[in-house]
Amino acid sequence: MEEKTKLTIKYFLEQKAVEIIRFMICLIIIVFYPYLTGYFIFSKYTPITKTLNFVQIYLLGLIISSIIIIFIIMFFILYYNFLDFIKENWWKAEERAYQTLKQQMKGGKEKE
Repeated sequence: MEEKTKLTIKYFLEQKAVEIIRFMICLIIIVFYPYLTGYFIFSKYTPITKTLNFVQIYLLGLIISSIIIIFIIMFFILYYNFLDFIKENWWKAEERAYQTLKQQMKGGKEKE
């Protein structure tokens, strides 16, 4: 029983360590991504970059990052709506074809 308890504690701590590391990586990305975005965008314009401080670059990067994320989300929404549209129309076409074949098998005339 002791061995089982030791292994359970070991595996539990390993899982928690992985979760904490993932959380810290996500936190670092969330905090530094806007600053890096703003810095890289404004690094071409050195006079502007020299006059801006950390907070201003961070906020401009946050705005630009938000715009990029909104466009990515819109793309995925439109993409999945388009896929649903295609699937639904394909299903309707298959159903019509099935009904037409079923009607032809009975000897009826084909609907057009």
